[in-house]
Amino acid sequence: MMLTDILRAHLDAFVDQYSTQLTPAMYQAISAMLRCRTDTTQRSHWQCRECVNQLSCPLSCGHRNCPQCLHNTTSDWLAKQQAKLLFVH
Repeated sequence: MMLTDILRAHLDAFVDQYSTQLTPAMYQAISAMLRCRTDTTQRSHWQCRECVNQLSCPLSCGHRNCPQCLHNTTSDWLAKQQAKLLFVH
C-alpha cells in the first residue's frame, strides 16, 4: 500500500485530528501527491518512430516529498550530502 492510498482512505480523519498542526505547505504537498499521475492531470504523449505504438502517461506532480516522483531524487541528494560529512564525533 502506498502513501497516497493511505491518504485517500484516511484524509478526512487525518485533517480532523491534525488540522491545527498542518501548514499550508503540508496541504500543498498532500494535494500534489493525491493528484500525481492520475487521470485528472495533464498527460505526456509518446509515439514510436518505428511503428504505430502510442503511449499516454499522466504527468507527475514533481513535489519533492512525493513518493512517486522526486523521493528518489531527494534521497540521492541526501546520500551525496551525507557522504560529504566529516567522520567526527
